[in-house]
Amino acid sequence: MLWLSENWGTILVLLIVAAIVAAVLRSVLKDKKEGRSSCGGDCGSCGSKCHAPGEKPLFRTTLELDGMMCGMCESHVNDAIRAAFDVKRVSSSYRKNRTEIISEHILHEPELHAALDPTGYKLLAVHTEPVRK
Repeated sequence: MLWLSENWGTILVLLIVAAIVAAVLRSVLKDKKEGRSSCGGDCGSCGSKCHAPGEKPLFRTTLELDGMMCGMCESHVNDAIRAAFDVKRVSSSYRKNRTEIISEHILHEPELHAALDPTGYKLLAVHTEPVRK
């Protein structure tokens, strides 16, 4: 018991550090399980592990939108994206308030605003990640 009372500070710090490490590992494993990664799309940093050498990388851009109410709204958003960007695929869901775009280039938020603002739909958030094959 004397040992515990003399080392309580060290034990407390050890428990805090262990909790932080566990939280970070849990987050990394959860992201990996969901197909997300820390890759920012710069193939120089990953050595092209997300695509075959000589093959262009693909990026998944997920938009959170406000204002879509029906299937026609989805079509308007998809048409606006196709008109403004060279994309491989675009699909929208008014139920999820989300649009998913697959493209060979990273789509930047200011350009996405420029394409979507005239349609009346509000762009709330943009998330881009490399597509793993």
